[in-house]
Amino acid sequence: MRRGSPDTVLKPHVVVLALADLGGAERWVDTEDIAVRARDLAPEAFSWRKYPEQIDLDGVRIALHDAAKERCGHLVEGSVRSGWSLTPAGVQWVKRKGASMRRRLAGTGGPGRRDHWRAETRKRALERGRIRRLAAWRLWEAGRPVEPRQAEAVFRVDSETPRRDVHLKVQRMVELLGEDPSVGGFIREMAVMVTGWAKARSPARRKKEDS
Repeated sequence: MRRGSPDTVLKPHVVVLALADLGGAERWVDTEDIAVRARDLAPEAFSWRKYPEQIDLDGVRIALHDAAKERCGHLVEGSVRSGWSLTPAGVQWVKRKGASMRRRLAGTGGPGRRDHWRAETRKRALERGRIRRLAAWRLWEAGRPVEPRQAEAVFRVDSETPRRDVHLKVQRMVELLGEDPSVGGFIREMAVMVTGWAKARSPARRKKEDS
């Protein structure tokens, strides 16, 4: 998730507000309930482009996972299976920022904001499509070994790329698609292969592996 200015409303902010509206400070809330409320708050952010009456449930899931990350302030906790709740940091964020974020949402429903949401969704879709055309993806789906150079192609790096840039590009890709329902597992595995970056693994997966 791009940070933007402090007052920029991003998709993780919308799902945090939706969770707060549904009592997420005191209880666990189902993902689908959050999706309905998030779409009410920001219809253009969480609707299909071709069928705007349909809720983009995958987009809501990704936004929730983003909101749970440290770089976003660890505003929520939970999972698709167990439901979601606000963390203490999330409760404080809603108190500090909630009113101003709601005002911005109410005043940014025009074409400019619609283009912003669509650009964010389009970026994910383009990268997802590129990844599915890679040799690494085809091998991984078939359960076959992936060569290091094939894994590097996922992140657009190679043996000549400075190590710092490798880590930066891997981090950005994990942030963009690491929780994607279709390619997230592949992205995390390739990230570990390329950098040995433990944070690329999902929290649930790390817990299982460490037990």
